[in-house]
Amino acid sequence: MDWIYQGKVAKTPEDLDPNTIGFIYKITNSTNGRIYIGKKYINKGKRWETYYGSSDDLKQDIADIGVNRFQREILLCCDTNIRMTYYEVHYQCLYSVLTTNSYNKSILGKFFKGRI
Repeated sequence: MDWIYQGKVAKTPEDLDPNTIGFIYKITNSTNGRIYIGKKYINKGKRWETYYGSSDDLKQDIADIGVNRFQREILLCCDTNIRMTYYEVHYQCLYSVLTTNSYNKSILGKFFKGRI
């Protein structure tokens, strides 16, 4: 399953905005609409092309129903660490991940699902 950025497949860092150090992404389960919002740094030597998030529940669903049932979308490319953290929280709030049936269990490890 490819990453989609601005309506196009992104396979290499050259397919993203210049100076990108990482991106904010949304992974959607097409069978039930459940989403995961996260951030991914593009580290040299590490493969972001095959990354599917850090949620154990998401990874289990991918193992159970297959990657072809998920869409991976890059929402925003970032050029600094501060922007990465800010926009991850921004999109997690925008998509109300703590008050919906998302794969996200917390925001910044400080705000937890079920405690809002």
